[in-house]
Amino acid sequence: MNKLTITGLAIAAIFLLSSCSSERKAHEAGQEAAQQAPTDSAQKKNPKKTELIEIKPDAKSASSAVQAVKTDINASLYSSLSAATASQNVEQIKQISLDILQNNPKDVRGLNTLAMTYYKKGLYNSAEYLLNKAIVAEPKSAASHSNLGLVLLARDAKRDAIESFKRALDYDSDLLAAAENLGALYVSAKQYDKAAEVLSRIVEQSALSEGSKLNYAVALTGTGQIDQAVSTYERILKNNSTHKQALTNLAIIKIEKQSKFEDGLDLVNRLKFVDTDFGSQDLIKALENKAKAGLK
Repeated sequence: MNKLTITGLAIAAIFLLSSCSSERKAHEAGQEAAQQAPTDSAQKKNPKKTELIEIKPDAKSASSAVQAVKTDINASLYSSLSAATASQNVEQIKQISLDILQNNPKDVRGLNTLAMTYYKKGLYNSAEYLLNKAIVAEPKSAASHSNLGLVLLARDAKRDAIESFKRALDYDSDLLAAAENLGALYVSAKQYDKAAEVLSRIVEQSALSEGSKLNYAVALTGTGQIDQAVSTYERILKNNSTHKQALTNLAIIKIEKQSKFEDGLDLVNRLKFVDTDFGSQDLIKALENKAKAGLK
């Protein structure tokens, strides 16, 4: 690729367990890719601040006195687990999950929470084993399939991860994390039509991450829905006026696709104060030159 070619759009693929993410950044003239994904902690850094997905226990009534006692015990443990999860006390989360599973080895919430504790530590084999047990216990547990997708993704089994996220959405179409993850994977694979379809279902949700909004804009651009992409970028910038990737992508669209050179130059000038990365300077200069040439 010629260094001054202006073609690429920033891709921010966000793979989430609630707010679990770690960043990898690669820069190339004409294209910037910023992917956030779980990393293998045995080889790389641990994922950043992780909030474990809460799995609601099975609501089926107990059929015996012994089961009723276990339910009472678990209710108390669930309360303690919620408190430990809120405080991000990993050791407490692990111990309480083990206590829950001692009372009921098939408890879906306990299996999921313990699995994701192992996931956070980079123990993916153990996490996958526990999640498969949870799925056997409750095959239609959307969160179990979504969490398994995260583990598979961490092991670079992207195709299997996609299937897990799709299965999670089959069982719970409103599961935000699974939809964001699936959309991000489609964007990273440049399957923009599929990404746009998935992300369009959740784009109005208030809890939608900024990265997923960016993914949606990239997908819209990839499917030729330029006006909708521009609107999405503008909404991102309304909430975060210094969002580097949104500024870059919107400048590219204004200059390259819409020939709105004055608007594009304004975005480039804003970008100069935001992006001080040496690796991005060629792209910024190329955008500036093209915008100025268009104004002559």
